[in-house]
Amino acid sequence: MDGEPKFCKPYKCSKGKTPVNKWPLSFKSSGCASLGGGGMSMTVPGGSDKNGPQEGCCDQRTACLQICGNTKMNCDEEFKQCTNDVCSKATDEKKCTESTSIFSIMINFENCSTYDQQQYSHCTCVATDDVPNAQKEILRKFYKKFSPDSIDKVDGLAEKVDTPRKMANLLGKLVKKFYPKTIQKIKDPQQERMERMMKDGDYAKEKTEEKEVEEDEHREEDEEDEDVQEL
Repeated sequence: MDGEPKFCKPYKCSKGKTPVNKWPLSFKSSGCASLGGGGMSMTVPGGSDKNGPQEGCCDQRTACLQICGNTKMNCDEEFKQCTNDVCSKATDEKKCTESTSIFSIMINFENCSTYDQQQYSHCTCVATDDVPNAQKEILRKFYKKFSPDSIDKVDGLAEKVDTPRKMANLLGKLVKKFYPKTIQKIKDPQQERMERMMKDGDYAKEKTEEKEVEEDEHREEDEEDEDVQEL
C-alpha cells in the first residue's frame, strides 16, 4: 500500500553463488534531494540544503541501499534512528523534525525500483566458496584507502563476517565511521533535469521577449516611414 513501508526483495544470485559488493566501492549520494525517487528540493523547503542536519543521514541511507546484503527496510530504519539523533541535537529541533517527517513519508512512497537499481549497480555474484576471500579483499582495500594505519584489523574482522548480513553491517559501520570520505556527493539527476528545463524555459522566454521588442521596433519604424510618405 502506498505511503507504508515496503519490503523489497534483496539482490539474489543463482544457486551456488552469493552477492558481494563490487570493487572499487563507489558509494554515491545526492543527499536528501534523492529521497522518494528524487526531486525532494521541489517538495520540501530546504530539502536539498547541503548544510541541513539530515544530509549525512540521507547520504548514509543511500550508501546503505548500495551495500549488498542490506534490505530497504533495514536502511529506512537506520535512517529513522539517524534523523532522530541529529534532530535532537539540532539548533531548530522543531524544523528538523518537521522536514524529517516529510522525508519519511517520501521514503514510504518510494517504490522498490530505487533499491533494486542501487543493488544491481553495486553487487556482483561470486561462488559461495570464494565469498570469504572476496569479502576479506574488499575489507583490505577499504582500509588501505581510508585507514591504512588500521589495516592489521582486516584478518580479525574478516573472520567475524561469515554471512552476507554481517558483512553488510560491518560495511555500513565503516562507511559511517569514515564519512564523508566514503561517499561521493553528486547532483540528483531529476533535480538537475528540472533545473535544466527551467533554465531552458527562461532562455526561451528571454528570446521571445527579444523577438517581441524587435517586432515593436520594426513596427515603429514602419509607422514612421508611413508618416514621412504622407508628408
